[in-house]
Amino acid sequence: MSTPARLPRLLVLRPYLGQATRDGAYAHVDALVMYTRDGTMPCRYGELRPLMWHEDGARPILHENFRFTCQVDDRQATPYALRYGYMPENGEVFTTSDLARFGKPLAALQRAMARLVEQEGRTEDLGQIFARLARVLRVDGTVLLDVREHGSFFEENHRVRLTADAPNLGEMIRDLGVVARELYLRCAERLGRRAA
Repeated sequence: MSTPARLPRLLVLRPYLGQATRDGAYAHVDALVMYTRDGTMPCRYGELRPLMWHEDGARPILHENFRFTCQVDDRQATPYALRYGYMPENGEVFTTSDLARFGKPLAALQRAMARLVEQEGRTEDLGQIFARLARVLRVDGTVLLDVREHGSFFEENHRVRLTADAPNLGEMIRDLGVVARELYLRCAERLGRRAA
């Protein structure tokens, strides 16, 4: 069996409905870099494996512990609060060892994304942002999961909605716009509101 450092890397997009209160309903899309043990495109979430601490080979922009997140709510269909970076090793506190491991890769990631904004212009389109991240991270493909109804825990049998090999991400870019709209509509529905 190949080691994770040699298997194709996939940017996995996980849309899910979050909390709902009487004042609002929220949904999220997060992303991380994963791989499959046999190097093929997955059909369900359980076939994907996250990169563990120090399983990544030497590269300017690391894949291990990479995270992207954004939010959609019942009031606007455009995703907002877009953030990307690295999760700390222990999952809660970013320490000096995390800074030593991820400081340079994070700076390189930010420079590369800023360069794409200079070359191609700003965008708020979720599909375009993910396509740029896929290019900067130099992943081998992308995986979009079906929307999860309740919370961010994805079970092993959770279905894959769409896969795409890099750099052919056109369909994925279009479908992410559909997913963002779907999340918005579901959030509005949870509060009994009609979406615009």
